[in-house]
Amino acid sequence: MKLCCCFAAQPVGAPEISKKSISSSSTKGGEEMFIIGKNFMKGTVVTFEEVKNENVVWSSEAEIDLDFFQAVSLCSLNCGL
Repeated sequence: MKLCCCFAAQPVGAPEISKKSISSSSTKGGEEMFIIGKNFMKGTVVTFEEVKNENVVWSSEAEIDLDFFQAVSLCSLNCGL
């Protein structure tokens, strides 16, 4: 009996968020947020923004905890202003 396995290489899609541990936070930052989803790749960036009247008031890139970074989940630290 011969066993044969085949795997098709498919292009990775854009990152998708399924669930977040918090939905809002202080602009002072310092809180952890766990994000569950898929297609998180090296170079993935988490950005927090405040939007008023469709205009970005402020924007801050979060620090990603690489100890928890995986293709399906990541942990970021809300940087705040």
